[in-house]
Amino acid sequence: MRITIEPNTRRAGFVAVKHGVYGRGSVLAGQASRSSIGFYATVEDAVAAHPNADVLQGSSKPFGLGGGSLADHSGLPATAPVWFDSSAAGERWDDDY
Repeated sequence: MRITIEPNTRRAGFVAVKHGVYGRGSVLAGQASRSSIGFYATVEDAVAAHPNADVLQGSSKPFGLGGGSLADHSGLPATAPVWFDSSAAGERWDDDY
């Protein structure tokens, strides 16, 4: 079991997260699990409560669950290529709207 301390992506402060794997009895068996086990106003408070935890600068959430941006995970460039025409289908190159 791994515990991380990371910025809370929903409100101010920090969250301690327990990482594991869903068991055989779950429909998500074998997949990674994340459980919030504590919320703290400061990183110092979180470290005091979980001294062996890894302190992260960002979220450990996988992309699609609030972690990172499309460009971070897809390898797509941040700007559209010259051939991209937003009027063709009403789509945008930047993040979802």
